[in-house]
Amino acid sequence: MVIFSIPALSEKFQGYGITYDKAKQMLNWFMPVLIIYLGAWASFGLLYLQSTKKAKKR
Repeated sequence: MVIFSIPALSEKFQGYGITYDKAKQMLNWFMPVLIIYLGAWASFGLLYLQSTKKAKKR
């Protein structure tokens, strides 16, 4: 969001049709999806480590 406080970059993004409100809306949708995605990877990683740990004990 700092990009929109810099006049040169702000004008460039507005030239592509990206306004501050659109960028803010995209981030509001992107952040929860990113958190869920990273949480899923962490969960599957822990499950994988636990399954390999049990397999080595046998």
